[in-house]
Amino acid sequence: MPSAALSSAGKYVLKVTLDNCVNYDTVEVAVKKQPTFTLTSNSPFCEGDTLKLQSQGRTIGNSICLAGAKAIGDNRPLIIQPKATISHSGL
Repeated sequence: MPSAALSSAGKYVLKVTLDNCVNYDTVEVAVKKQPTFTLTSNSPFCEGDTLKLQSQGRTIGNSICLAGAKAIGDNRPLIIQPKATISHSGL
């Protein structure tokens, strides 16, 4: 399924035929809703300042991992990185 939708969930049946012999198997497929959120920061800032990253809209208990020039992982909605360096820059 190149682009599964919530409506794609359900029971799927595979039928295989070989030399007039038939066999079946089934699988139950669950499709979960894609998480939605926004991420903001206090960028731009100067080297040595405090970097602040704020995530909103995500479910409490979910973790976030920010991949960039210097990855940061945390499960808090507000990440504060004091004394930020040039290595914290990036997309």
